[in-house]
Amino acid sequence: MERNIYEIELEIPNSGIFIMGLENENLIISLNIMKFIEINAEKIATLDGKLDVGGLAKPLHSYIIYEVLEKNNKNNFNDVKIIDKIEDENNIIYHFNFGLILNTFIGENEDNKDKEALKTLSFMQNF
Repeated sequence: MERNIYEIELEIPNSGIFIMGLENENLIISLNIMKFIEINAEKIATLDGKLDVGGLAKPLHSYIIYEVLEKNNKNNFNDVKIIDKIEDENNIIYHFNFGLILNTFIGENEDNKDKEALKTLSFMQNF
């Protein structure tokens, strides 16, 4: 099997998490443990040494990865976007070139005006 490697090497700001590249259409993410602990020391200390995985994984959200790649002009590989952002009236959809799709609801539901419930629903849909 031919290895198709695209090096990116970008840090997701203030996270200790790096987008290292794309290999055979697999996004390679790397974690600098020392920097990660340094950045998140306060959060870890307030949780008695336990990690809030959901909170710490926020930098891996598709929107953030998309923004980092776009801002640094690294979102194209073989003339195909690594992550493509498609907007319609109530949604932003992130299409990764290797098949993963994240659909983010941004509109307001006419039947339910409870914004906290909408945020929770949107978060649950994204996972």
